Amino acid sequence: MGSACPKLTQRRHGVWSYRVELPPNADGERRPRRRGGFTTETDAQRELDHARALLAIPERDDTDAIRQIGDLIEAAITNKTSLPSDEIVRRKLKAGLAVTTELPTVGEWLHRWLPTRRAIRTNTYRSYESHIRLYLTPALGTIRLDRLRVAQIADMFDVLAERNVRIAEARGSKDPAVRVSVKNLRIVGAASMQRIRATLRKAFNDAIREYQPMITTNPAAFVELPSGARPKPLVWTPERVTRWRATGEIPSKVMVWTPQQTGQFLDHATGDRLYPLCHLVTFRGLRRGEACGARWTELDLDAGTLAVSMQLLQYGWATSLEEPKTDSSDATIALDAGTVTVLKAHRRRQAAERLAARQAWPDTDLVFTKPDGQSLHPAE
Repeated sequence: MGSACPKLTQRRHGVWSYRVELPPNADGERRPRRRGGFTTETDAQRELDHARALLAIPERDDTDAIRQIGDLIEAAITNKTSLPSDEIVRRKLKAGLAVTTELPTVGEWLHRWLPTRRAIRTNTYRSYESHIRLYLTPALGTIRLDRLRVAQIADMFDVLAERNVRIAEARGSKDPAVRVSVKNLRIVGAASMQRIRATLRKAFNDAIREYQPMITTNPAAFVELPSGARPKPLVWTPERVTRWRATGEIPSKVMVWTPQQTGQFLDHATGDRLYPLCHLVTFRGLRRGEACGARWTELDLDAGTLAVSMQLLQYGWATSLEEPKTDSSDATIALDAGTVTVLKAHRRRQAAERLAARQAWPDTDLVFTKPDGQSLHPAE
């Protein structure tokens, strides 16, 4: 009939098939299988050769591995999917994994990996959780671990950078409605991007240890990001103060008071109940959490020393007293005579507050508290 044949328009007209005898299944039954739909004899022969090559990978006496590869080929034929590469099957066998085992996706692995991170601080755990929930899972969660590429991770950070630009532009808009639209959105800075990448890099390193040699490289290690270095501190010189008052522009994200400006602040705060805390931070350089976590049992006013052994950390809005993160932070500092005098007066004032509160005063041993004895909040 030549070109007039009506079957020429049908998809299955003139297709090629192959037939393969797979190893017996677990019940010992023969498994002859047939697969068709190939447009050329070459395509059919190529896949048949591929199937035979997979079956030839294990040693002849490794009947369990041979049967598993038969299961793998049967599943591909039944589900009309591609056969896995020789290299993937070799890696699975070398790793002692079942050849039918599929590697988890990035999202599946991250949610399995996070609960195993027990030997880390609460704040670190919270950072990992937020990075996974807000950024890594939405952008990369559906990608299988061994298929994650550097370009895909870089694209995620490019999207975050573009989002930052939109938020910044909206905040500078003259339209109140536009500004309100980004009111609760946060810009993801360079340092935060570095930490997000560090979370993925750590999770992927652990995946490599578990699935090696199926996964051998960590794509997160090769993503280039802007430096997450902290901004350079600048001093509030008179010229910078004048410029700021005239334009509203702050020269740096971190501005440092001059000794004169610090003195003016302390003079202004002299009558405040928490002036002793401000005085201690100013003269001895304590961090906010270290000052809020200072305890009377670690303070020796006769010797003029304070052991910085605890700090009040913030987890969301909740707080917790914990040891300093580094050994260098856990130290005893000397107190000058003026600071000792201020703290002695503060101790007398707090004793009067405790007496007035009677049984309602909690026994926290904290040097600085609210008027009812409750611990301070670092963000208040």
